[in-house]
Amino acid sequence: MISEEIEKMLLSKSIENVFKTMMGYEVSYSDNDEGGDISKHEHYTATIGFAGGWNGFVSITCSTDTAKFITSLLLGLDSTKVTCEDIRDAIGEVANMVGGRFKSLFSELQNSGKEVFKMSIPSVIQGSEYNIFAPADSGNTKVVVNVKDGKLVALLALQEDSNSK
Repeated sequence: MISEEIEKMLLSKSIENVFKTMMGYEVSYSDNDEGGDISKHEHYTATIGFAGGWNGFVSITCSTDTAKFITSLLLGLDSTKVTCEDIRDAIGEVANMVGGRFKSLFSELQNSGKEVFKMSIPSVIQGSEYNIFAPADSGNTKVVVNVKDGKLVALLALQEDSNSK
């Protein structure tokens, strides 16, 4: 069992690393834990599942405008030239990189010398008026990042597999 504070720190470091390394963008964090009113407008969510000694997922959710900005940074395109397919691919890849970095940092923390979990391929949802929830017993670590004029909400749900103890 790890604390929510440690999960939040590892998730934050993962996001910072991906944005700085892959996009040359310095993130800042929102004081507001809600992440604005993303769910009522068109938005994207990308999720990476974890399975093994630890199970759960990491998801990132942002508005269409924020997703376009992130895609333009990642692909080096003008945001007016970004397609929906580009956005889905880029947001999925950002979730994949954040999940991979989290896995690396979490594995170092566990210091077990073995893989702590495997990762799924990204799933991307596009739409409005939906929310992502994690099971109550898996922890619900949320990090809200300021990205240009919008927000990116990262959610981590993680629990140790009782069969692996």
